[in-house]
Amino acid sequence: FARVLHVVSIAGWIVVVSGQTSVIMPAIARAASQDRLHAFSKIEQGFSDSGQGGGLCWQVHLISG
Repeated sequence: FARVLHVVSIAGWIVVVSGQTSVIMPAIARAASQDRLHAFSKIEQGFSDSGQGGGLCWQVHLISG
């Protein structure tokens, strides 16, 4: 059971990170080159709460591993 939790938690983390990346990267690419860092910072703030899902995945991964 612990091994299943271990693998599923990493898969969940990958899904969270790839989902956020698939939203952030195209939005940053549309920004002007001098505004990309500001755009990244602004968009990243919107994901601050959803990032807790990734943290939860890592906690389960560490506990089960």
